Amino acid sequence: MLSGSPGRYPLCMNTVHLSRQEFDRKVRRLTWASLTIWAGVTMVPICGARRLNFDIWGWPFNFWMAAQGCVLVYLALVVYFAWQVNRWEAALPSDEDSETSQA
Repeated sequence: MLSGSPGRYPLCMNTVHLSRQEFDRKVRRLTWASLTIWAGVTMVPICGARRLNFDIWGWPFNFWMAAQGCVLVYLALVVYFAWQVNRWEAALPSDEDSETSQA
């Protein structure tokens, strides 16, 4: 590891600092994209449930989509969102950096 680099983020995040406005814009875009995926994952099985009428292990496939598949997609969305925002927050200048640059 190079000195001064955090262990879990890429080296390029060390030197590139986002402004607060860029960070807010990226988080807003990611939020809207996540909400769009969430709405699609919620509505598609509801609208297409009658066409997905075949059995898996004795249970209808549309039951599996509603009970398991959608929940797994929601979980993946939350994990990805948290991971990505944490990476972006690491690229923000800390409050200590802004205090030293003002002095």
